[in-house]
Parts: sequence; C-alpha cells; structure tokens
Amino acid sequence: MGATPASVCSFSAVNVSVEQNGAPYFVCKRLIDLILASLLFMLLLPLMLLVAIAIKLDTPGPVFFVHQRVGVKRRSEAGRTS
Repeated sequence: MGATPASVCSFSAVNVSVEQNGAPYFVCKRLIDLILASLLFMLLLPLMLLVAIAIKLDTPGPVFFVHQRVGVKRRSEAGRTS
C-alpha cells in the first residue's frame, strides 16, 4: 500500500492506493473495526442504561419516541389510516 501527499481544495490530504491483492488489508481493517465497535459499545452500555432509566423516571412516556409514518395515499405499515 502506497501513500502519497495530495492537495484537495488547498487542504492537505493523503492519497492511499491499495495493491491488486488488498484482501488481507480489508480483512484486518474489518476485524479492527468490529473489535473497536464492540469495545466501545460495551464501555458505553452502562451509560446508555443510566440515561434510559433517568428518562423513564423523569417522564411518563416511553424511553424511545415512536411515531407512525404515513406515506403516499395515506398508507401506513398497518394499512389505511383514517
């Protein structure tokens, strides 16, 4: 993989090119993405639960706002609306 300096709209950038057989690079990148996303999710899960509990204790409604969407010809997922 080669990286060369480039300029885009007067901002510095790096042009990255991947060789013909870049499959190992993309597999490693995907694994790193999945591992980091999983770690961040596990670290932030307690905070998200605390926020959800605080919302539930503070307001009478549900934690997540749910809105029925109506599309063309006043149709929704459940059928025709009145």
